[in-house]
Amino acid sequence: MIKRTETIDNKQILIVDNLLSPEDISIFYNYALKLPYLRNQKDFIGDPYLYYSAHFDPDRFGVENLIGTTSQNLLAEYLDTETAKKYKMYEAYINLLKYGDMQFMHRDCEIDERHITILYYINEFWDYNWGGETMFYKESESISALLPKPGRFIVFPGNIQHNAGVPNSLATGPRLSLAIKYELNN
Repeated sequence: MIKRTETIDNKQILIVDNLLSPEDISIFYNYALKLPYLRNQKDFIGDPYLYYSAHFDPDRFGVENLIGTTSQNLLAEYLDTETAKKYKMYEAYINLLKYGDMQFMHRDCEIDERHITILYYINEFWDYNWGGETMFYKESESISALLPKPGRFIVFPGNIQHNAGVPNSLATGPRLSLAIKYELNN
């Protein structure tokens, strides 16, 4: 396992590679390819450019799926075990992005909220020439670009501006990423 952090506006982003075995990455990738995707996901209310997604029941996903349980463990590591117990998974879905799709800079929660987002990159192979980087911003200026490396997890505060990169015309298939979102359980 390889871990590193980046900081944007005093907010930590945790990047974790090689946490899962190549076999586990392949199993989830093949599972994801068989899911029914609907073109109903948007970056923000009023976004006219819908893209494909497949949604999971967050109560079940966090305990019944390897990626869900791994994300729970990463949340506990990112926050600390006691603080993580105060959070609840409220959304889990796969984004399927193809060349020609449109993505906007957005936040996963309001700037004063303390949600946590975990991204997991699903593709079992990704060539860096295909693009698709997740971009993180500070004051509408790009600060960090992270490739959708197979099996990579990224943990970050949901109030950081970011967007999912759309693959370019060289990509041989869609870019698949799983977004797992947590909020304080009141």
